[in-house]
Amino acid sequence: MTVAATHNRRILVIDDNESIHEDFCRILQSSGTVSSEIDKVEAELFGNTEAPGPPRDSFELDFALQGQNGYERVLQAVNAGRPYALAFVDVRMPPGWDGIETIERLWDIDPDLQIAVCTAYADYSWDEIIARLGRTDKLLLLKKPFDKAEVWQLACSLTEKWRLARQADQKLGELGKAIENRTAELEVEVFERRRIEEALRESEERYRNVYETAPLAFVLWDRECRLIGWNDRAPPSPEVAERWPPVMWLMRAPCAVVGGGGARTSPLCWAAANRPAIRPDAALST
Repeated sequence: MTVAATHNRRILVIDDNESIHEDFCRILQSSGTVSSEIDKVEAELFGNTEAPGPPRDSFELDFALQGQNGYERVLQAVNAGRPYALAFVDVRMPPGWDGIETIERLWDIDPDLQIAVCTAYADYSWDEIIARLGRTDKLLLLKKPFDKAEVWQLACSLTEKWRLARQADQKLGELGKAIENRTAELEVEVFERRRIEEALRESEERYRNVYETAPLAFVLWDRECRLIGWNDRAPPSPEVAERWPPVMWLMRAPCAVVGGGGARTSPLCWAAANRPAIRPDAALST
């Protein structure tokens, strides 16, 4: 099963303050105390008076003190096929890359990564951040100092958003593959149909050449014994041919009479098309 088909709860925290790392550990990793505090906040917000549920699932956390270190971790995760779903990135991280440059570089190697920008300063206005990073639904702002419930909600919603986005990409990929396969099948069917049509045209052309150039007189009847055609060796007009029933061809020149039942040739032959009263074999044996 691919990562996209499961709940990816891998989160990277990039911040130059190790105490911030500890805060994220206390909030996002399993702890009965933290869960109780969050449940209490939810009860105050939504008026939930029910008993608290079971302990919350924890997230898998990794940490980096600088943007460069965070970049290396994300690159390793992508290459290993275990990408992060979310990164919390501090804006001010001297002496290396600041948070905005770090995010730019992270999206170069993992454009699906959800990011929460963490800041307590006015280093960049929101307009400046948008100008640098573009308008995207993969970026949210988290102000310091953090509220525990807010951090938990961001982690839950953004990791789930990552999962749904990847799931949608997979579905689109499967749909595209199905369309590609069906298109290939249709191309084969079209090619085969053209090949059959060409074979039929060649067969009709060969028949037409035989019909028009044969030294025999060819006369064609349909299944109702109606005269439908003849070649140059046959009678000169429909009126004449209609007055000569098939039995009279026994006394004429060598001929081939073609009808619904096929064609028979002989120095003296005829074949009435599905005419039950007269059998072609009997005529040939005379």
